[in-house]
Amino acid sequence: MRWYYFEIKADGVSLVSDDYFGARPADANDAQGNPHTPWYQLEDHWDEEHIHIRAASDQQAISKAVAIFESC
Repeated sequence: MRWYYFEIKADGVSLVSDDYFGARPADANDAQGNPHTPWYQLEDHWDEEHIHIRAASDQQAISKAVAIFESC
């Protein structure tokens, strides 16, 4: 399982690139090489601007993010 960070746009969701993220705070969760790892939360979460989820594959992440987007 790995973390994925999607931006919410008017017409759907978009996976951000690895260089989207700024400097990681020193007290943040260990990213273990994945910049999409949340800084402080350890569970899937989302709001009106983003969807932050764990998935086993890119395809599973996209399906999960789209389902969340469509349910909101």
